[in-house]
Amino acid sequence: MSGIVGSYFNTRGSGVVAKLGTDGQVFTSTGAGLSQGFEAAAGGGAWNLLTTLTASTSGDLSFVDGASDVDLTTYNHYVFACNSIHGSVSAAGLTFQGSIDGGSNYNTNILSSVFTNYVSGTATDHSLTTRSNHQDGTGFQMITEQNGIEDSSCWSGELHIYNPGSAVFRKFFTSEFTGQITSEYQFFMRCSGRMETTSAVDAVQFKMESGNIDSGTISLYGISS
Repeated sequence: MSGIVGSYFNTRGSGVVAKLGTDGQVFTSTGAGLSQGFEAAAGGGAWNLLTTLTASTSGDLSFVDGASDVDLTTYNHYVFACNSIHGSVSAAGLTFQGSIDGGSNYNTNILSSVFTNYVSGTATDHSLTTRSNHQDGTGFQMITEQNGIEDSSCWSGELHIYNPGSAVFRKFFTSEFTGQITSEYQFFMRCSGRMETTSAVDAVQFKMESGNIDSGTISLYGISS
């Protein structure tokens, strides 16, 4: 083989390789008839996994800034990806709340609307119905419909929170979840709203309306712009 990959010179077929790049650069073509080079990676958003919490008969799953790799200040956009959330009690949905004091209290004012449309096993209903409207309350915000107690029932989806570290703006959020309540009903649920506080939100907690989160995971991602 004439030419060693990674060496200063590689004359096999395509000419001289440029000097080695710096950390974070990628090896790329610089054009026809020119030697290859190292350039900055193309721009665009990236999902940066920060941490994953796994439920096991857990009363709550809490993400507190500065603890267990949780970072709620670096990014302007965060996603909590929830996978196969199953509660211990039927007729109880998954809820969340934010904190402005490091998780000592979860009681930010929330203004939101929750909409649900669903598909059943025997008929289809595409109507968009207001299921819950959190009128400027300080309780936990529902983001899924009620939980099915069957072992196979669960909810999966995402909660997006925008700019939680801001000390100027209110904190807007959206969510989308799909799940099964019974063997007949498959639900899709959407929520949008805001935390009325202009203080930085430095912790987010998830819990069921009643009972425990029996199983499932929630992964926190920071989205690079």
